[in-house]
Amino acid sequence: MQSSLPHSIQTFEIHQNYLKINNQTYQSATTTEGIDENTHFIINIGSNSSTDLITLHQTVEEALNRKNGPVKVDFLELPMTHGSIRLPKSLAKKLQVGNIGPVKPDVLTAFAPIIDPRYPLDTLELSNVTPNDPVFQLEITKKSKGLEFDVEGENGKWLETIMGLENTITQINNDVPILNLKEIMELIGKWSKSDRKLGNKLSMTTTNKIVKEVSKLMIANLGAVSGTIPIGMLTVVDCTAIRMSRSLGLSVFGQSVDQSPNSKAVMFMGIIEM
Repeated sequence: MQSSLPHSIQTFEIHQNYLKINNQTYQSATTTEGIDENTHFIINIGSNSSTDLITLHQTVEEALNRKNGPVKVDFLELPMTHGSIRLPKSLAKKLQVGNIGPVKPDVLTAFAPIIDPRYPLDTLELSNVTPNDPVFQLEITKKSKGLEFDVEGENGKWLETIMGLENTITQINNDVPILNLKEIMELIGKWSKSDRKLGNKLSMTTTNKIVKEVSKLMIANLGAVSGTIPIGMLTVVDCTAIRMSRSLGLSVFGQSVDQSPNSKAVMFMGIIEM
């Protein structure tokens, strides 16, 4: 095991049987001895966890527990997919993390006890998520400024989960539509009556047909107007917008390579100045 550890941590990775800090690998032996559940977190990942327990206690404690205050980590990566690990309970809510991911939801849930949920997390990227996953109830998920997640499978009732998201920026990566037209209109209705701030936005995949129907219903039922909105420095796209207050509105538009009705389109919702 390496004995010299960095004083400043940019990237911190926890793998199956080793740590990686600032691209330097720290190996650890595997053992099942000396496990005290009163002083250690016993973290199990996956349903087919190995009976061997990875003891990264010495390395973790030296790297992260050597000072009394919090430990700031710019990027936390958790590639661990199965097995067990022990971490000292003195690390509870000690990691102040700026960015996490990509990470499977069960792995993030397992390691949540060592992450400070009060620290402003900039980005959280989740992979293989289902609508009722407990990861959405974690404080670190709720409070992350940016939330990106990959949808697992084609089925599942997503409306309630998406309606409950309060992140500033939400990017949903789905291969097939996960909300129908009625559900999207419910989501738009909630956003239009919310106190969301300028710059809040959400994106997900739907179809060109649904994007056009959404625009028609917004104009017919919600008093929206058609217009244009700049995207980047050079691009302007058509959008439909609802006024929310004297200065803010909710814009909705879609982008697609293929304009046929049933082709995929990424639908964007965002709070803009009006």
